[in-house]
Amino acid sequence: MYDEMSRVFYIDVFDGVVKESVIIEKDKDGLWIKVKGSSTNTFVYSDILDQRIFEQKDEAVAALDRLRTAMKARLLLGSLYIQDICKKLEHNEGKLYTGVIREILQGK
Repeated sequence: MYDEMSRVFYIDVFDGVVKESVIIEKDKDGLWIKVKGSSTNTFVYSDILDQRIFEQKDEAVAALDRLRTAMKARLLLGSLYIQDICKKLEHNEGKLYTGVIREILQGK
């Protein structure tokens, strides 16, 4: 599945989006990928490959939705935690976390 120069879809958890990518190199620790539209390469560790790299875009989109749902359920457990980190989220954790937190706080 992870052949060099093959096209894959990568879940960027910082921005909360699926991005088209090309595998540059594979080693025992993970994959180096080139994300389309980015000037830097990204390393994906081998322990999360099945959660972040997909051959089909629809599989990646479904996985991102599952990730959002799981994150929302996890964050519902500690509303004080949510209130505490909202000020810092967008800068430190990215748009995915911030969007999920805002949805929770708005009751969505």
